[in-house]
Formats: sequence, C-alpha cells, structure tokens
Amino acid sequence: MLTMVGALEPIYDTADGMRRDLESRGWSPTMAEQAAGTWLCTTLASIASGGGSR
Repeated sequence: MLTMVGALEPIYDTADGMRRDLESRGWSPTMAEQAAGTWLCTTLASIASGGGSR
C-alpha cells in the first residue's frame, strides 16, 4: 500500500499544481478545483483500469 501511495504522489502533485496554475490565470478557486479534480479522477480511473493512451 505504501508503494502505491508513493507511486501516486506525483499525480496528486500535478493536480495541485494544475489548480494553482489555473487560479494564477484568473480562474475562480472553485472552478480551478473542479477542473483539477476532474482531471485527477479521470487519471486515477485510467490507472485503475490499466489504461492510458493506446
């Protein structure tokens, strides 16, 4: 389980960075959080299904 947490940390960091970047570009905090959250959920679902681009 700890290996999984470590492997996913860069993905969570990317989502956090995406949210901060969107806010710095003038997006409202709510919209930035929603966009980053949607990206994060989609990315995690893709990883869970063994997917990715093919």
